[in-house]
Amino acid sequence: MALLASLRRVKTENVLVTVALATKWLEGNTHNRPVRDSRVHQYANDMKEGRWGVSHQGIAFAEDGTLLDGQHRLWAILEAKVPIEMMVTTGLPMDAQKYIDEGLPRSVVDVMKLDGQENISAYRAAVARRMLIGTRTQVILSRQEQIDFIHQHEKAINFVVDEVFQGKKKSRVMPAPVGATLARAYYHEDRDRLKEFGQILLGDMPKGPDDSGAHLLCQWLMANAPEHGQRISREVLIYMKSQRAILAFCKREHIRTLYLMKDEQYPLATEARRSLKTRSDLGKQRKAK
Repeated sequence: MALLASLRRVKTENVLVTVALATKWLEGNTHNRPVRDSRVHQYANDMKEGRWGVSHQGIAFAEDGTLLDGQHRLWAILEAKVPIEMMVTTGLPMDAQKYIDEGLPRSVVDVMKLDGQENISAYRAAVARRMLIGTRTQVILSRQEQIDFIHQHEKAINFVVDEVFQGKKKSRVMPAPVGATLARAYYHEDRDRLKEFGQILLGDMPKGPDDSGAHLLCQWLMANAPEHGQRISREVLIYMKSQRAILAFCKREHIRTLYLMKDEQYPLATEARRSLKTRSDLGKQRKAK
């Protein structure tokens, strides 16, 4: 009986949460975990870009008015400066908070499959994520940003997985950073030549005089991609060496070593070419002044 009485006090309704309303609710926020700025920024980006939809997850208050859930969503509304429709639940018992967020978050693959897109896989999603990040080392991406990117570059990703790598699974020679570099090169290089690059990595094509880039990358990957004291993540290291290998291969350039190509060699149409300035570059600029 006590449980039924408690449930009768719980109400949920769809509310347009404005900046003023979010501010008011946050003023009384005394019962939540520390705010994670990265999560707020992800949510705010989605809100500003129109990627935020209504679901059962929204804002929750206890029966005494204490905010139990949704502080990151409220802070995101303040950052985005846009009103957002959300489900708002009131009247929950105070101990409800310990049961909130206990479920396993859905991944990009989970969400896309729920939407009927059966072609998506963990590998395709990983290629897309690295393709989106490129040479950058730390990027905070929301799940919806990644899904939108996959839709935008679906042809390039499918080309790599289905044609360059022929749908095969040889994890040592086709980690996500290699696939990501090939997917970016899809927009810049001869695609038949990129397929030949894949054939060499898969061991399906004999060694030729103009193919040293692919063979050097394959040998390095088969040796478990040794880092030799590099102070960057393994993913970025593979991505930068893959750039050098693919560029040399497509130019039919004979090379002896694979150095790191730190500048983005295959920029997407939506981004400016990124360049890392070295000390020597800065010195030249000072002299020019």
